[in-house]
Amino acid sequence: MAGGYCPFVQRSMGDTSSTGTNPRSLPLPSRFRALVSLESRASAGRAHWCFGASIGRRVCEKLDCYRLAVEVNRWFSRVGFPRGRSHLRDQGLRASDSVVCNIAEGCSKKGTVVGKSNLLTALGSAGECCAVLDCVSLSGSVEQQEKLRRIGAMLFKLSN
Repeated sequence: MAGGYCPFVQRSMGDTSSTGTNPRSLPLPSRFRALVSLESRASAGRAHWCFGASIGRRVCEKLDCYRLAVEVNRWFSRVGFPRGRSHLRDQGLRASDSVVCNIAEGCSKKGTVVGKSNLLTALGSAGECCAVLDCVSLSGSVEQQEKLRRIGAMLFKLSN
């Protein structure tokens, strides 16, 4: 593909209507050519990120700790907590949401201080999920704590 139109790139500062030049007919810079096919790939149902032109699976989705965190998060949303312990369910859900979101954000900023900080925040939230499960006796909580400990070990290695 020799060119294309990207709505994120401004072609000129002047009014193009007076010159008769159509901005859609101008060639697209090479670093933005990957963005051209976003619409066709999005219609195919694939996940994509516009920024950085990384199309396909996000980097975090390839990580085992991310997949485990999503499993734990979905378990927290399904499991029924005992009566009178709804505050722990809410805290566990928020903490498990934080693990998933901070892993994703930390991976998108990998190699930066902010990315490392996000991974350490996810590590702390994984510990908080374990503490919630220590406070309540639930079926399946032992397996979830093992997953959370694996997540914590992987996050520790990723952040150092």
